[in-house]
Amino acid sequence: METRSTLFIENCALLSLYLYYNTEDMTDSLIIEYGSYKDVHYGQSPQWHERRIILPPGNYPLRIAYHTNSTTNLGGCYIDDITIFDLSNGRYLRQYCSDTSVYIFNKLRGTYYYAVYARDGYGNTGTVSNTAVVSVEQYALPYSNPNPFQTSCDIVLDYPDTLNPTVEIFSIAARRVKKFSADEIENKTVHWNGRDEKGREVGSGLYFVLVKDGTFKKIGKIARQR
Repeated sequence: METRSTLFIENCALLSLYLYYNTEDMTDSLIIEYGSYKDVHYGQSPQWHERRIILPPGNYPLRIAYHTNSTTNLGGCYIDDITIFDLSNGRYLRQYCSDTSVYIFNKLRGTYYYAVYARDGYGNTGTVSNTAVVSVEQYALPYSNPNPFQTSCDIVLDYPDTLNPTVEIFSIAARRVKKFSADEIENKTVHWNGRDEKGREVGSGLYFVLVKDGTFKKIGKIARQR
């Protein structure tokens, strides 16, 4: 079985289908192919089950084939309810890791979902899990890029999507040198040209960045080196 035309996948896609099979060995198997990607099934499944796999970028037809011969056929393979989900905004957060701790910094506004799957040393993969909403437990301190900076920098912020904070920059003597309104924040980043509120260049040294809105407060340190 093959799709009538090629399937263009820009980033990645999720293939979901239901399988039931009863086969002898690898010469009697169900093979799902997309370009060079192959997903092979053989043996016996106890019942119908959903198989969810990530398809890589490409522009190929999707093929599902059953390879067998008359001496090993034990019942064959059955498929149902084939669905492909476009994940054009999806990306891999971590690969080849032994734990499940993931750090997401500077998350933009909106709801994000994640899923996981296992891969062994031979390249065999488990079924992709159901998606779950990303739950942020802590927010990172603001920092500058670059740090230290010479002339100007981008200050990267991290805060809940429901807030519209202000950003204030203080000298080591606790004097406020610059304040940014919530309207000046773009994609949780503000650009600082290294000048104070009167347009004067600030000197080299350590500065504190305060992000606040109501009871939410985060203070980070940045440095200027001229």
